[in-house]
Amino acid sequence: MILGILMAVFALVLGTVAILTAWRMSPFKPVAPTVPQVTPRAAVPTPACNLSFTLTAPQALKCGTLKLVPGSTSVSSPGETRILTATASGGTAPLTYSWTQTSSGNNKGTLSGTGGGTVTWTAPQTLTDGQTWTISAKVTDAKANSDTGNCNITLTYHAAPQTLKCVSLTMSPSQGTITSGGETRSLSVTSSGGIPPVGFSWNTATNGTNSGQLSAETGTSVTWTAPAVLPSVSQNWTITATASDSAGATNVGSCTTNLSYTYTPATVSATHKTCQNNSCVTVAGAGTNSCNTDTDCQTTPQSSNPTHKECQNNACVLVAGAGTDTCTSDVSCRSAATPPAIPQTGTGMESLGIAAGGVLALLLGLLAL
Repeated sequence: MILGILMAVFALVLGTVAILTAWRMSPFKPVAPTVPQVTPRAAVPTPACNLSFTLTAPQALKCGTLKLVPGSTSVSSPGETRILTATASGGTAPLTYSWTQTSSGNNKGTLSGTGGGTVTWTAPQTLTDGQTWTISAKVTDAKANSDTGNCNITLTYHAAPQTLKCVSLTMSPSQGTITSGGETRSLSVTSSGGIPPVGFSWNTATNGTNSGQLSAETGTSVTWTAPAVLPSVSQNWTITATASDSAGATNVGSCTTNLSYTYTPATVSATHKTCQNNSCVTVAGAGTNSCNTDTDCQTTPQSSNPTHKECQNNACVLVAGAGTDTCTSDVSCRSAATPPAIPQTGTGMESLGIAAGGVLALLLGLLAL
């Protein structure tokens, strides 16, 4: 349409120039019918006028940018404001702007100054965590061409997160004393605050050499198992859960519990032996043994008329009265007999003569038989 108008104007100008040029060069000029025509003098020729035109099509209308001040798209409190300025190019002046707002929640912000390229947006007084608002600018030119282009922006409200805290650790059974090897405890934790997701890691510390066994190193619930063989010394275990969120914050808080094992050495009861009712028996308690067998506890009854043995007239006799036996039989009371005297022997020659005489007598006796 614009091109058609320009071509018509161009043709009109050329036609006018041609008519004027022809009129100036003509030897006759029209006069009124009642006025006698006078032959004019020849006009001096005028050089022809050359006109040139350049037609440029207008740029397409485009809404190019939307500037936000302050530049953060995160809304942190009610009543916050943002100044938005739209910039457009192309089209036919003048340009006008219209603004719209959509929200993911029920509460929209307020737009002020919506008649131009700059508006102010004010956050609502009631905010919901995660709510968004999308604000768009639409530009329109004199030819009714319009464009939104890149002139839109989204604002988001995130509630300030609470401080991460590990709230509690629950243990079942709740007894903190370990009495036998292989005992188990079920543990679970809870937390508050932080930026989701929140996870937990588990750790066991001990003053001994065996820390027991955790069924898992992470998670909200785990099972701890005591060593299968408990040591011959007392031992303690401290089990801790550490909470951590997606922002890297960590907290132990109240998520810790203690377990203990007390070693009790085997005791040997002290005893000793004593006589009871003519028997040697073992009784409880420390003491000195007064017997080893029953015989040690059996005594010979004492006679009511004590006696003892002694020697009288080379005889062992029983006499009245207490005393020590000095004999056991009559033999023990007799004095040892004096052996007979041995006759004196002669000289050697005498003994030899007597022996020879004896032998001779023995031979004569034999011959006489």
